[in-house]
Amino acid sequence: MTGCATSLGSTRSGTVPRTEGIEQPELLVGALPIVGAAPLHLAAQEALFQQAGLNVRLQQVASGAFAVPELLSGKLDITFSNYPSLIQNFAGGGPARIIAEGSRAAPDNFAVVAESDSGLNEAADLAGKTVGVNAFDNVATLTTNAQLQTAGIRPEQVRYVQRGFPKMTDALLSGDVDAAFLPEPFLSAAEVQHGVKRLVDPTAGAAAQIPIDGYGALAPLIEKCPNTLRAFRSALREAQRRCQNPSTLRTVLQRDLKIDERISAVLSPSRYPLSTDVTSLQRVATLMELFGNLQAPLDIGPMVIAA
Repeated sequence: MTGCATSLGSTRSGTVPRTEGIEQPELLVGALPIVGAAPLHLAAQEALFQQAGLNVRLQQVASGAFAVPELLSGKLDITFSNYPSLIQNFAGGGPARIIAEGSRAAPDNFAVVAESDSGLNEAADLAGKTVGVNAFDNVATLTTNAQLQTAGIRPEQVRYVQRGFPKMTDALLSGDVDAAFLPEPFLSAAEVQHGVKRLVDPTAGAAAQIPIDGYGALAPLIEKCPNTLRAFRSALREAQRRCQNPSTLRTVLQRDLKIDERISAVLSPSRYPLSTDVTSLQRVATLMELFGNLQAPLDIGPMVIAA
């Protein structure tokens, strides 16, 4: 993906230094069409990876739960993923590692929603109901469970069903699910186009500002290709920095993720960190242990490859 000038304008604001001695210049990277991955799309579209000395191709994946098996099988070199999917592999002795942060939760980034006439109004109303999530045992279920617990509802009182984000709103409108977990831009699109209402902010309270997603690679690639990793992170960091500008982010959302201008104007942007915070990432593992996704406490420090 090359080029930068479009009818929406350019988001260029600097260049990425070329990394010398790159061991593997060709990379296939798993990507999701969500706001958290906007910097990845920008870096590919505006040739930031090329400036760093890489030829990166993006491969769309349905969720981190699907991306990690693709990574483990060698079909992807690096992937954007929710953290629980990567952490589960590491906890089981697997080779998945976190090489960079993607996004952290910001207010109104996510919501569990229902139709306006559903009779559902808050977390407590979800007891006995079916909630759509993009994958089991990941950020959607983890953060929703945290809010259910606060409302006095046990996670097992809710039945989760798996639906991809692009089809989630249809599942809600058809009655396939009673409520649905939606990230941006699907959240704002469902509100603007179908008038759904928010029941729960999954990333409030104990889950406020929690790390949501990041980039994973396997230990062998990291060990054999340190310069490749350095180049990837250099380009990504510049893209993360650019996406902190609301105007730049709107351009990326419209141009690269094909989000309608009405939606990009009202959605809540993610937070794009420029460094990796192990202490913050540890919060994810702690929640996973709390809700039984991990059977014992896990120090994720060794799985985080700091810049």
